Amino acid sequence: MSIIKIKPMSLEQCKCSLAEIRWNKQNLGVIVDGIEIQTDENSVKKMESYVTESIINGLVDVPWKLADSTFKLYTVQELKPVYKCVVTYINECFRNEMSLQSELDLAANPTVVNLETGWPSRVFTTI
Repeated sequence: MSIIKIKPMSLEQCKCSLAEIRWNKQNLGVIVDGIEIQTDENSVKKMESYVTESIINGLVDVPWKLADSTFKLYTVQELKPVYKCVVTYINECFRNEMSLQSELDLAANPTVVNLETGWPSRVFTTI
């Protein structure tokens, strides 16, 4: 029987793993007032453009396609707090990655740092 030695991960490998975990968490979506909202880059850009369009040209409502492929008609006033929740969630994912990266930098052995801690809740309430 042969023994397989697994080489410990380097600091850079740990940081790459952390970035991948953040990316996956960031794209899980959020649940706002019981409705699942996508947080992928494309969805965030669309939401941002609707909010901007409402400010510039007075857009009143938006048919938003939900994660389960159904539609919800949001007024722009309803969409703005949803957008705020989405952006807050994504920012908190990056903030946690930054914090964990600092822990990695300070650790004598970066592989002992738990990269699954501190991630933000995906659940938000606006009402």
